[in-house]
Amino acid sequence: MNDKEEHTMKEKIQETLKDISKSDAVVEIRSYAQSNRLETSGMIVLIIGLLLTFWPSKSIGLGLVGLVAGTFYYREAINYYCEVKCCFHEYGLFRVVLPIGVILGVFIASPALVIGAVIAAGVKILLSMKLKKNSCKCGKSPCEHTVEEVEPTTEEQEE
Repeated sequence: MNDKEEHTMKEKIQETLKDISKSDAVVEIRSYAQSNRLETSGMIVLIIGLLLTFWPSKSIGLGLVGLVAGTFYYREAINYYCEVKCCFHEYGLFRVVLPIGVILGVFIASPALVIGAVIAAGVKILLSMKLKKNSCKCGKSPCEHTVEEVEPTTEEQEE
């Protein structure tokens, strides 16, 4: 290849990249990523974790997948744990023990996945508890009144 052919090849590649970046699909993906940053970062970490499971760092990849799962599904796990007694009487022993057995099986097969999920869920729970505790000036958790009752209005501040 001579310099002229190389220069035209670079121009073609640059034009193609500009066309791709201006396409509707790319613009839509970019706007979704900008408006949903947590979900987008979760998808990126999930993809990286899944890719890492194919190479020698399998436990790191599964740990990342577990972190994403724990971050986005911690509420469902807590709800299941809190409703076990209700489910036991309603559905019977098998339907309550089956998910617990599956979780234990996944833990035995890949402990990094479960440990990552537990760590992420624990962090989310602790952060949500701290936010709830600091959400009202009265300091009670849970608080029985609204913020307007605690914070003085502008008229009360003038008096």
